[in-house]
Amino acid sequence: MTPSQQPQRSFHGFIEQARAGVLYGWAAAREDDQALSIIVLADGVKIGEGLANVYREDLKTNGIHQGRHSFKITLDIDPAIAMDAALVLIEGHSLSPITTNQFRLQYRPLSFRARFSGITKGYLYAELDGGAAEDLSRFSLLIDETQQVAASANIPASNNTIRFLLPNHLADKHHHLFQLISKGTPLALATATYIVDPIVTAWENLKHSYNEPGFLGLARSADARYESLKYQTDAATASQDYSYFPNIVRAHDVLCQSYQARSDFPKLSLVAQASPLVSVIVVASGDFARTYHCIASLILAFNKTPFEVILADNACEDKTAQAESYIEGLVVSRQKQRVSYAALCNQAASLACGQYLIFVDDSAEVSSYWIDELIAPMQSNANIGLTGPKVTNAKGQLAAAGNIVWANGEVDKVGQGDNPLAPEYNYNRYVDALGPQVLCIRKTLWEQLRGFGEAEACSSLELSAVELSLKAKAAGFNTYYSPFSQVLLWNGETLQEQSAVEPLRVAHKWLEMLENNGSAKNRNVALQKDREVSSRVLIIDYISPDTSRDAGSYAMLQEMKLMQAMGAKLTFLPENMAHFGKLTSKLQRMGVEAIYAPMYMSVGEFLQKRLAEFDAVYILRYYVAEKYIDYIQAKSRAKVLFNNADLHFLREMRLAENKPNDAALMEKAIQTRAAELEVCKKADAVLCYNPIEHEVIASFIGGREKMYITPWVLEPKAQFTSFTERSGISFLGSFTHNANLEALEYLCNSIMPALYKARPDIILYVYGSKMPANMKQLECDNIKMLGFVESLDSVFLEHKVFIAPLLSGAGIKGKVLEAMSYKLPTVLTDVAAEGTGLVNEQSCLLANSVELWVEQIIRLYDDEMLWNKLATQAGKLVEERYSFEHGLEAMKGIFDGVLV
Repeated sequence: MTPSQQPQRSFHGFIEQARAGVLYGWAAAREDDQALSIIVLADGVKIGEGLANVYREDLKTNGIHQGRHSFKITLDIDPAIAMDAALVLIEGHSLSPITTNQFRLQYRPLSFRARFSGITKGYLYAELDGGAAEDLSRFSLLIDETQQVAASANIPASNNTIRFLLPNHLADKHHHLFQLISKGTPLALATATYIVDPIVTAWENLKHSYNEPGFLGLARSADARYESLKYQTDAATASQDYSYFPNIVRAHDVLCQSYQARSDFPKLSLVAQASPLVSVIVVASGDFARTYHCIASLILAFNKTPFEVILADNACEDKTAQAESYIEGLVVSRQKQRVSYAALCNQAASLACGQYLIFVDDSAEVSSYWIDELIAPMQSNANIGLTGPKVTNAKGQLAAAGNIVWANGEVDKVGQGDNPLAPEYNYNRYVDALGPQVLCIRKTLWEQLRGFGEAEACSSLELSAVELSLKAKAAGFNTYYSPFSQVLLWNGETLQEQSAVEPLRVAHKWLEMLENNGSAKNRNVALQKDREVSSRVLIIDYISPDTSRDAGSYAMLQEMKLMQAMGAKLTFLPENMAHFGKLTSKLQRMGVEAIYAPMYMSVGEFLQKRLAEFDAVYILRYYVAEKYIDYIQAKSRAKVLFNNADLHFLREMRLAENKPNDAALMEKAIQTRAAELEVCKKADAVLCYNPIEHEVIASFIGGREKMYITPWVLEPKAQFTSFTERSGISFLGSFTHNANLEALEYLCNSIMPALYKARPDIILYVYGSKMPANMKQLECDNIKMLGFVESLDSVFLEHKVFIAPLLSGAGIKGKVLEAMSYKLPTVLTDVAAEGTGLVNEQSCLLANSVELWVEQIIRLYDDEMLWNKLATQAGKLVEERYSFEHGLEAMKGIFDGVLV
C-alpha cells in the first residue's frame, strides 16, 4: 500500500497542565486505538516528545477507546528565559496536527535557586539560595508527581528556609520523589528522593525488638546488610562450604542489634588468611561495643580480597583489653599507656602483612566490596597511593566525598550534608586529601613516608590524614576517591558538627604546594573538587553506552578514555535521563560523572544549571544535537563537537536505492539530509569515522576545515586460534539496524543457498543483539541463528571466516574492525570495507555478487596460506592505525583545533 493509499487518520486530545517540568494530558486517533507518538511545540519550537499510552479510567468512561491514551511528557525548556507561548501537539509519524484546547505555557525566571536539605521530625526542609520565602502560599511540595502539599512555615529566625509537613502515609520505608514547585513557573525548583522513616524512636530503645517482623529493615544500613547476606550465601553455595556461615549469621545479628547499650558479646571469628593482601587496622575508641560492631561489619561484608584485621588498642580500659577473647583471629597491637594517634597507627601498621593498609575508625560500618573497590584503582594505576570511600552518616546524608584543601590551607569535606546519591559524588576521581575515618594506602608508600610521622604529629586525627595525603602528593603519588566503596559512620553527624565549629587548617609549610588550589573565600566546590583538569567536556547521547547493543557504544567508551588521557574531566548526559544500572556504574568507575533523574529531570534543566562549567560539548547523533545546539551556542562559550556516528542520510539513501519501489524511503532520507546538514553547519567541529562522509558533507556545505576523522581504538586481543582449530563462518549485527536486517536477508536468501550447493559442509553462525523471534525460521542445515552472546570471543575465535554482506549503511563498521582486532580474515562488500583501510587481496577479500561471494568464502575457507596472510596484514593495520597511541594523537589534534 503506497502512502497515498493509507487510510486517513485524525487526532484529538486535551492539554491539562504543566507542572514540575512535565506536561499532562491525553491524545488519540478518532479512528483507532493505536497509541500516538506526540511532539510538543511551543510557538513552533520542539520542547518535548513522548507517547500517549498510559491508561486512565476517566478516559475509558468518556469513550476515548480503552483509556490507554494519557501522556506525561518531560519538557526541555530554559528556566532562565521567560516564556509565553502557545502549545501545539502534533502526531510524531505523520506530523499531522492534534486538535486540542488552547493552552499557553507562561512563566518568568526566578531570582533564586532552591534545594532540599533533609527530613527531620516529619518535616521536609527546603532552602532558597538568593531569595526569600516571604510569600509561603506560592510554594508547594509535589510528592510522587501526584500529591501536592502546601508549605507549613518559615524556620524561626530565617526566611530562606521553608518546611513541609509530610503526610503520614509516606512513612512506608520506600523511596519517594519530592519536587518543590511554585506559582508562576511550570518547572520544579528542586528535586530529591527520600525514605521517610515510619519509626523515629532511638534504636537503643528498640534493639530488644530487632528480630521481630517489621523491625529488621528499619536500620539505616539494612539494605547493605541484606546485600552482604546475599553475596555471602551465593559464595557459600558456589563453594559448597557452609562451615563459616554460622559466623556470618551471628555477625548479621550483632549489626541488627546495634552497638548502643550492648553488654553481651557473642564469639565472632575472622577468616584466617595465610597471605592477606590487605591489612585492615581498626582504631579502637575505648567503647568496645562500637569496636565489636565495626568488626562484625567486616565479617559480614563480602569481599573477594583476602584480608587480616589488626586492632589498634590505645591502652583502653574497657573490654577492648580482652578483645581477642571475643573475636577469634584478631591481631592486636596494644599500648601499655596512651600514645598519640600517629604512634598508635604506626605501631599497628608495623604488624601488617598485607600490601595495602586500610585504617578504619571503629564507628564505621562497612558494606560489601568496600575493600575491593578501594584497592582496584591502585592495582590498575601505579601513581595512585591513597584511596578513600564514600562516607555517609546515620541520617543518610553524605559525610564526605573526599576533602578539598584550599590555597590558604583550610580543609573542606566535599558534599558534606548533601544527598549521597547525587551524580556529583558518585564517580571515581582524584582528590586533594582524605579523612582518617577510612583511609587506604600502599604499604610501601606508608613506609616511605614514615607513616603519620611522630615528629610532625598533628593536633587532630583529621589533619593527620590530610597531611598524609599531602606528603604522598609531594612524593609523586595521587589520592583517589572511590564512591563504590561505601561506609556508614555512626558518629558522622558529630564529626560534621565539630568541623563546623573548628575548621581545619594544615600547617604553614604546605602553603607553597597549595598555591594553585583556589580561594577559600569563593569555595567553588563544584568546580574545584575536580583539580588539575585540562578541560571540562559534556558528552550528550540519547542513552548510556552499551557495548552489547552496538559498536557505537564501544567507540564512545574508547573516545571517553582518549579524552581522559588528555586530562579532560567528563560528564555524560543521556537524553533519556535514565540510570542504567551497571552501564552507568561502568562510566562512574571510569571516572565519568554520569547524570540521571531525579537529580536532574531533563537535559534542559541540566544545561540551565551547569552549562557554564564546560569548555566543550561533544554530542552524538544529529537528532540529539538539533534539539540543544542552538541553546548551547547562545548560552555558553563551549565549543560544540558533533560526532554523527555515521551519516544517517547516506545510510538511508543507500537503503532507498536498494528498494526503488518504496518512494517514502527516499523522501525520508532527503528530510534527514536537511536536518543532519543543518547540524553540521552549526557545529564548531564535525567528526566522522569515514573520510568518504567528509567528502559527502563538504559537497553540500563546504567547511572542510572543521571536519576531523574520529579515531577508533581497538584493544589488543591476547587470544588467537589457528586456522585448523576453527570451523564455520560468522555474521554479527545488531538487528535494530535496517542495514543488518537487509544484509542478513541477502545472506540467507541468496548467498547461503548458492554456497550450500557447492559446499554444504560450511555452516553459517549468526550472532547479534535484539534478534527478532521470527528470524529463527531462517535456520536450516547450513545456517544456525544464535543471537546475543555475552562475549564476542565465540564470534571471532571459533570460526574461520567473518562475513559482512552489507548492501547499505554508512560510517565505519565496528564488527569489521573487531574482526581485524582478533586477526580473523574477512569477506566483505565495498560498503562493509569502507573507511577501514582494508585492501582487497592484501588484508581482506571483497565480493559484490552472489557468485563472487561463494567463490571468496570457499577460497578463504580452504586456503591456509591465504588465511594466514590476511590475518597477519589485518593485525598490522590494527597496530598502525587503531592503537590507543594513534587515537590519542588524533583526539589531541581535534581538541587543539577546536579549543583555540
